[in-house]
Amino acid sequence: MPQHTLKKVVLAFAFWGVFELGLLGLSFLPAGLPNYLIGLVFGALVTVFAYVLTLAFIRKDHLTLESLGLKLTAGSVPRFFIGLLAGMVVMGLMMLVILRAAGMSFDIDPDHSLFRAVFLSLVTFTLLSSMEEIAFRGYFLVKLKEAVGVRTAIYVTSLCFGIYHGLSIDHILGPASWGLTYGVLALWTRGLAIPIGFHAGLNFVPALFNDKPRYAEGLWQVSVSTDAALASAQTTAMALQIVVIVVGIVLVEVYIRRRPSS
Repeated sequence: MPQHTLKKVVLAFAFWGVFELGLLGLSFLPAGLPNYLIGLVFGALVTVFAYVLTLAFIRKDHLTLESLGLKLTAGSVPRFFIGLLAGMVVMGLMMLVILRAAGMSFDIDPDHSLFRAVFLSLVTFTLLSSMEEIAFRGYFLVKLKEAVGVRTAIYVTSLCFGIYHGLSIDHILGPASWGLTYGVLALWTRGLAIPIGFHAGLNFVPALFNDKPRYAEGLWQVSVSTDAALASAQTTAMALQIVVIVVGIVLVEVYIRRRPSS
């Protein structure tokens, strides 16, 4: 590997490494807060940290906030909401397939707070998605792309995104497969507004069904009648995960063949 290429790879992984260390340090700050505030505070702190870290790494680099998709423009907000709506629709359809396949039902959680379950959750997952997209689809992805090309950069950052969520197969496979789509969205749209929105939408919908209790209160409670129904739901979810992987791989290849010129 040529020295200039190796330097770019080292810088990309150095960025990820410093981000992980900062993440670890900041994770202790929201301790003691209610669950519905932990994600919001943590997401805000780490988003700022990831942004400042990016500024530090591009200080002596040819890259700019604009080239990393981090410059706010008049179109950033509309693009975010386009991504958010798309993510909500995609995850909503996936949840519907799982619920119907397993014959599961859901009811309003009598202890829910509409403000916390909807507004606060949406803000929380927007911040959490922002910190992750800045970290994995910003400097890390672009610098690796310069060194090893689009395909390898997307796959490597997606794998790292999975590892960042945990070392079990489920933790790695789920986020990593979605990481392919996030990477393509970031490069194809030349910005992070749409992938942040899409990412937030994917997380917001399960949270409404109490599937993200660590960070958000749910609006509905899902009821599983039998063990067979639960097994059916898990099988359907696994099948959908395979679909997500295949779609991600296809999107990567389509982007590589049709990507706009720099």
